Amino acid sequence: MIEPTIAGLDELKTSSGEQQFSEAETYLLSRLAGVAGIDHWLNDVRVDAAMRVCEMVGVAAARVAQGGTQSLSERELHSCTQSGFQLLQTESGLNDLCDELKRECTRKNL
Repeated sequence: MIEPTIAGLDELKTSSGEQQFSEAETYLLSRLAGVAGIDHWLNDVRVDAAMRVCEMVGVAAARVAQGGTQSLSERELHSCTQSGFQLLQTESGLNDLCDELKRECTRKNL
């Protein structure tokens, strides 16, 4: 059962392509290495929770921008995590997103 998966790893590696580490991933790697890296409130929460918050904020922002709830590809999710990380760098970024979410919910009578 494992053999077919192992045999397909080279093809998977070739088809996946390379991409640079995002700021969010660099932050994650620093945290895992025990280095805070930046002065940020994310340093006060567990590493897995910090990355999940970035992901969720980025997904929320993408869905507001796209106006839908379609599922996201792995590449889109990667991009959302980075977007969420960037939004969380400033208080206004998160506040602006919350304001936009509120407007969207009001518009849809949610």
